[in-house]
Amino acid sequence: MRIAPCLVALALVLAAPPAAAVRPFITDDARVVGGRTLQLETWVRADREAFQHWVLVGFGPVGPVELTLGGVYGTVYDGNRTQGFAATGPLVQAKVLLRDPHPNSWPGVALAAGVQPPIHYGGFGASGWDAFGYVALTESLWREDRILVHANLGVYATTAAVEQPVAFTWGVGTQIRVWGPAHAVAEIFSGDPYAGGAAGAWQAGVRVILNANVQLDSTVGSGLWGREVLPTWGTVGLRLASDPLW
Repeated sequence: MRIAPCLVALALVLAAPPAAAVRPFITDDARVVGGRTLQLETWVRADREAFQHWVLVGFGPVGPVELTLGGVYGTVYDGNRTQGFAATGPLVQAKVLLRDPHPNSWPGVALAAGVQPPIHYGGFGASGWDAFGYVALTESLWREDRILVHANLGVYATTAAVEQPVAFTWGVGTQIRVWGPAHAVAEIFSGDPYAGGAAGAWQAGVRVILNANVQLDSTVGSGLWGREVLPTWGTVGLRLASDPLW
């Protein structure tokens, strides 16, 4: 048995940074970016109806608070034809951490709320104001966040819809460390606070946490139920976080 490779693998597992649930994962975690820290979340999502590039910038002015600003642009498809450029934003969100999750203890708790004005071009966005709010729970199992379980429950409201101006959103997901920096992620959810609707879907993939500042994601997902079942999609995402700025 080769001792050196085993020691390297063990070091990678024990030294892996804390794991978090960030986009393109829909189910949020009960954590914030941290005091005086900047975070960039960017990902692309493609399906038969559209190609989207999301960009979110988060900042932690104080320890338990996270402020996020972002938007999305891309193209919309009609069958095999491209309808053209589309964009919407800005999405503004505030998140407050009430209790940090600790391994094998009570779940962490966070509250988030946001709003998106009717500023859009092309097929993205709606003609009215969108608002959302949700509570996020995170349970950490074993040591070093080896298994994380996330749960969200919230509400989404829009002035653009007459038949269903308000809808409940929820999600349950998990993140499991497989080896070193590699994690398996999976979730089932109903409605997306950033995109609205009440359709249910699943998503699963791989998350690679290189260190506390760099994280890569790749997922696939598909609709399960709803008035308009979501098409199968794929995503690739990147998260960059700074050290405290001061």
